[in-house]
Amino acid sequence: MKLLLLTFLLLNTLYAQNPAIYASLGDKIYDNANGIDLLLQVETLEAHHKKIFEYMFTTSEAKKQGQMISDHNPTAISPKEYLNTLRKLSKENDYYTRIARVAYKKAIADAKLKDIKLLLDSNLLENEKSLIELELFYEVNADKLDLSIFMSYLNINENGNKVVKVKKSSGNVNASKVERLREKEKRKELANKKEIDAEIDKQKEELHKKQKSELGIK
Repeated sequence: MKLLLLTFLLLNTLYAQNPAIYASLGDKIYDNANGIDLLLQVETLEAHHKKIFEYMFTTSEAKKQGQMISDHNPTAISPKEYLNTLRKLSKENDYYTRIARVAYKKAIADAKLKDIKLLLDSNLLENEKSLIELELFYEVNADKLDLSIFMSYLNINENGNKVVKVKKSSGNVNASKVERLREKEKRKELANKKEIDAEIDKQKEELHKKQKSELGIK
């Protein structure tokens, strides 16, 4: 309860208007803060929750200082100090964006529906790629799991109809993207198989040469 209250207070600060000073750097940080806050509810990222909360607190404090500088408040930190803080937060923002993508792939693989939805709602993912992955997940699991919570994310037809099964939606542009992704994965698997077969053949040839050498056969 205490953590939720503190998070609520931090978000009140983060919902305020972004500071004008160094906006090109600060906007990305502050605009992603609400999405990073959702990571505190993602079970897959439980080991990161403490660090995420610390990041949220630092971001909230930085935003207050940035606003104070913009308002010419004499008690604010120096612009240079604020800029250094933003640079540090920018690196952390990029890190949490990366682990959100990793967590999304794991949530998809483990069929953790709550985590999938939270990560989609965070807006930290690559939208097009994450939707294609969601469509594939939906197609594979629609008959086994209740995936109705994802229907709004799959409302991608121009006529507004919801996609029930991607492969049946032949007129859907995104369905063709899914097919291309499948073909890409098939080609990747085939290439890996060829590479493995080539390595096996190489090892067999080396073993054959070694046996011939041991037997004195040229």
